[in-house]
Amino acid sequence: SMLDEAAARVQQVIVAVEPRLQTLFARSFPQIKVTTFADAVKRGGYDLQIPIGGLGAIFRNSSEDFLDNRKAYLKADANRAQQLRKTAGAGKSGLCGLSWQSNNAETGNLKSLQLDTLLPLLKRPKIRFIDLQYGDTAAERATLKKTAGIDITRLDDIDNMQDIDGLAALIEACDLVITISNTT
Repeated sequence: SMLDEAAARVQQVIVAVEPRLQTLFARSFPQIKVTTFADAVKRGGYDLQIPIGGLGAIFRNSSEDFLDNRKAYLKADANRAQQLRKTAGAGKSGLCGLSWQSNNAETGNLKSLQLDTLLPLLKRPKIRFIDLQYGDTAAERATLKKTAGIDITRLDDIDNMQDIDGLAALIEACDLVITISNTT
C-alpha cells in the first residue's frame, strides 16, 4: 500500500517479487518496475534496497496512519475476471468465494476452519460457492456434497496456489469472499 508513496520520492522503484506475483504487481503498479528476485540479483545497479515491509517505518508513524491511508492496490485482470464469472456460472445466483484453511506450519491450525463450520452460510439460497482454497479440496467438497447436498465449484484451470494472478481474477469475479487469513 506504500509503493506509490515510495515511487513519488525517487526516480525509479524496482520491486522484486517471486515469479507467481510478477504479473499481478506489474498490472497494479504500472509506474514501478516489477521483477523477480532472481532477475534483481542478476541486474544489480540499484542504489538502495529495503524490504517492502520496511516501508512502514518511513511512511507510517502510527497504526492509525495505516488506517488513514487504506486503499485497494492490487488490480486483477478485469477481462479474465469477467470470463471466470461466466465460467463459474454467475447468473441468477451471486458468487461467494470461500477459503478456509492455512497451511502455515506455525499458525495454520489456529486460523483454519473445517468446511462444515460454514454450513449456516452454505445453506443460504441463491448463492453459488466458489472454491478459492489452495491445495486439493476434492475430498472435503465431496463429503460436503454427500452429507449436506451442497456443491462448492472448483475451477480447475486455476491453480489457487501457483497462479496468483488467476486467483486474483477469480476473487474479482466473486460478489463476496469469505476467507481466513491466508494467501486469499
